[in-house]
Amino acid sequence: MPIGVLANALEQACEANDVSSVHVTFCEEDEWHALGQAGWLRRMGMQFHWENQEYADFEDFLGALSSRKRKVLRRERRDANAAGLTFHALSARISRNGTGTRSFGFITRRSTGSGARPNLTRKFFSLLGERLGDRVVLMYAEKDGKPVAGALNLAGSEALFGRNWGCVGGLALFAF
Repeated sequence: MPIGVLANALEQACEANDVSSVHVTFCEEDEWHALGQAGWLRRMGMQFHWENQEYADFEDFLGALSSRKRKVLRRERRDANAAGLTFHALSARISRNGTGTRSFGFITRRSTGSGARPNLTRKFFSLLGERLGDRVVLMYAEKDGKPVAGALNLAGSEALFGRNWGCVGGLALFAF
């Protein structure tokens, strides 16, 4: 199917279902150009990939970096510890017992800060947790027992994929 036909069908489906937007995030370069020519905004993205080179521990990892990068990472870690933050990782299955339920407001607050309609709903997060279970991983930080930052990740067989994140003042925590 030509990408122009698909783009037109997606636009019609959005209008028919009162959906605010549709995104094509992982397309081939020729598809990216065709979508732009069809009037779609072209997403420019950047991905960061980290691979464990069989580091024994964090210090072993730091040892592979330049002095400047080691210094920056140590300072960031020191600052996070000095801020009194505690960090947690939960799967959707674990968080359904109540831990993750407080988290939904953060993502909606972040996405509605500019007056926009939330693009990820409570139902979305409930279905995500129900259908993907332990593959959904919520990372979050607390200060004085209250969530202050979080990130939603999906676990693959060999990688953790993150997309939505935030902190107080635009926090992105999620409910399952």
